[in-house]
Amino acid sequence: MHKGSGSKETRKLRNTTDEERLIKDLFMDYDPDARAVPLDSHVVTVEIQYTLIRIQKLDERSQVLTTTGLVITEWMDKRLTWEPNDYGNLTDIVVHPGRIWLPELTLMNGAEDMVQDFEKIRVLISHVGKLHWEPGGIFSTTCDIDISFFPFDTQRCPIKIGAWAYYSQRMNLTNSSSIVPMHDFRMNGEWQVVSTDVAWGETVLPCFVYLTFTMTVGTLSVCLTVLVLNIHHLHPEKPVPGWVRIFVLQVMAKFVCFRSPIIKRSVNSIKAISDPDLTAIPNKHNGPARRLANHLLSDGETPSSASDRLLRALSLEKMDRAEENDWKNVARVVDRFLFWLVFTVMIVSAICILLAPYYLPVFVEQSR
Repeated sequence: MHKGSGSKETRKLRNTTDEERLIKDLFMDYDPDARAVPLDSHVVTVEIQYTLIRIQKLDERSQVLTTTGLVITEWMDKRLTWEPNDYGNLTDIVVHPGRIWLPELTLMNGAEDMVQDFEKIRVLISHVGKLHWEPGGIFSTTCDIDISFFPFDTQRCPIKIGAWAYYSQRMNLTNSSSIVPMHDFRMNGEWQVVSTDVAWGETVLPCFVYLTFTMTVGTLSVCLTVLVLNIHHLHPEKPVPGWVRIFVLQVMAKFVCFRSPIIKRSVNSIKAISDPDLTAIPNKHNGPARRLANHLLSDGETPSSASDRLLRALSLEKMDRAEENDWKNVARVVDRFLFWLVFTVMIVSAICILLAPYYLPVFVEQSR
């Protein structure tokens, strides 16, 4: 062994490959949480194709179908494009799925796990921004079993793949084939695949829709209640407009079966005004007219002038009461009308939401 003479060792740097440069440039400002679109208003179109490899088993007691398959997935991401001439004529690369945005694939009728562990399957990226991904595994899905013709029965079991968080205006899942490919299928000793088909559909969750609608109607009902209370407590100095009197107390009142005592009260008012006798005011009456009558009699005013002043006071009191009752009657009619309106809307909306799961798939299929 020889002792070192103190000279510095130089380390030879490794040359960076074209693939390393490309990966570094592609993901420099790339955010995997953002959707694969250049603009927020655009929709990510994801094509999927389920390839059936094997039927593991069909448990008729628990109504669960277990299969092995691949979900071949393709979509475009314009953020991941490059010029092959700048990177040694590389036209595609394979990267870890954690680096890029991945479409959400959920097993909508999963019997065990709705979200599969696809994070270990790498993604192929083309220089034009096209991504190809083939996650696969063992899928357990629910299946409604009909054993009417057991043991020579035929079962139809769906495998529903969809997006849970993204709705169709943000990420649109489409099928790239009308059948389920079976080129790598291995036969099952118990079950034989007769036919396959693929259909696209849009699922609406009634509970979320109904909850949102109920909260909206509830908020509107509170606002309408405040409106009715304000009408009920309006001061009689502000008279009821003529169009309100006609539309609410005549038209709407008949529609909601409300009987307004307007005519009777008007007749009583006319009779009260036409009677100038001070003794016509009952003792139990404690309004301004009664108090004025007591004051006039105690001051010794002549009956003629006292009757005139009392007649004016009594007329004003009757008019104030009439206006006050008119506003209260308007509030009662509006309250009853709004009650039946909200009640009808709630019943109709509940029926429509409950029937939506049955009629919506047919509507979507016909629209296509």
